Amino acid sequence: MATDQTDKEFIYQHWKHAHEQDQGNHLVFRPATNDFPPSRGRVEFILREKDVCNFVDIASGDGQQEIKCKLVWENGTGSISIDYPNGRHRTFKIICVQADRLVLDEIY
Repeated sequence: MATDQTDKEFIYQHWKHAHEQDQGNHLVFRPATNDFPPSRGRVEFILREKDVCNFVDIASGDGQQEIKCKLVWENGTGSISIDYPNGRHRTFKIICVQADRLVLDEIY
């Protein structure tokens, strides 16, 4: 769980969903530089300091669509929220954050 500055430093990078490694409700992300097996597409988060993020989603024709969003730290909960310009809001519990692995559980 992200509880100190060191954990927050790990989270600020470009993450790709390693869906092959998901376990139950836990979504596993790896740095974008990771060697991923072939896939028909992967969602990505680019998380930056100052609460800036981009969400890269699978678009029509197997392309990619990048959407600017806002990263919100849910104080004291070990959770983050992603706010999209269209009003969509997603909240994730941080299960694990390391330099090479981010595990999230989406809270519905």
